[in-house]
Amino acid sequence: MGFNESIGNLKKITLRFIDDHSLSVLTVSGAALVLLLTALIGRACYSSPAEKYFPRNQADFLPLKTIDRKLAFLEKKQEKNPEDLSILFTIAQLKFQKGISFYPESIIALEKTKSGGYLDSRVFYYLGYMYQQEGLNSYAEKEYKRFLYNHPGDYDALMLLGRALYSQEKYKEAASVYQTLLKKHKKDKILIANSIFAFWKSGYPYHDSLESLAKRGREGSYLALCVEGEILYEEGRYQEALQRLNLAKQMQLSSDSDIKIDILIAKSFLSSSDIISAKNIVIPLIKTNPDNKELKIIADKILNFEKKNMKKNNIRKKRGK
Repeated sequence: MGFNESIGNLKKITLRFIDDHSLSVLTVSGAALVLLLTALIGRACYSSPAEKYFPRNQADFLPLKTIDRKLAFLEKKQEKNPEDLSILFTIAQLKFQKGISFYPESIIALEKTKSGGYLDSRVFYYLGYMYQQEGLNSYAEKEYKRFLYNHPGDYDALMLLGRALYSQEKYKEAASVYQTLLKKHKKDKILIANSIFAFWKSGYPYHDSLESLAKRGREGSYLALCVEGEILYEEGRYQEALQRLNLAKQMQLSSDSDIKIDILIAKSFLSSSDIISAKNIVIPLIKTNPDNKELKIIADKILNFEKKNMKKNNIRKKRGK
């Protein structure tokens, strides 16, 4: 099964499950009431992640063989104790660690534990993360807020909530989340970069933050150039964008980041009608990154542009005859 197909299936499975069981989505009228209900659910499920096994990142995950061995044991145990939701939670937690192809099973298990009354705040974090990874940002937002009701200063959850809000174009709310984080993490370069985008989209001043980021060493300077380049591109100032992005490219700080810069540079050339320059960047990249969606879109635009030019040239030749 391909990655895109997996995402499509996950959305269908999880949304169908939510619709069938009336889970996760609060269908009541009035924003204040929605917030109140979320808060009450959060209060009921307090637990301290610091006191419990709470793997969030790849570095914290168990080895795959250990996960499979534990799953085999727990699934047999669950057959004998189907009402024990703590077993179901642990199964969901292990499947979360197995990766994206196991997210549908993990999500459904966690939704069942939640609806069954197993109120543990880790459930909300895992659900938020998995929903967000598959583009279900409105569901992710609700789950992160439930988790944060218990753990209001949790850095990871706040950063992820900010991204979920930004993805829904709730820019002012995202900016507010980042402002809260910046009070304790003033030197966090990634946080500053994220906040700049949210401030810009919200119409707030952001140049002081951009200047501050640029002064934070080589990485800060690199990020500032990338951020400003993207903002300039979005504002249609393509030549200025190219100047910033090319400077960032020359720093070659990270190969992962460089492909994103290359894509933005190609898009800037394309928007400036410099098709040859855009093509020179995209052709080598698409050979080494054949599944990259953005590269495919740019390549299609270049192809369409060339076809139109070919038609125009043919018409001119016919008329010349």
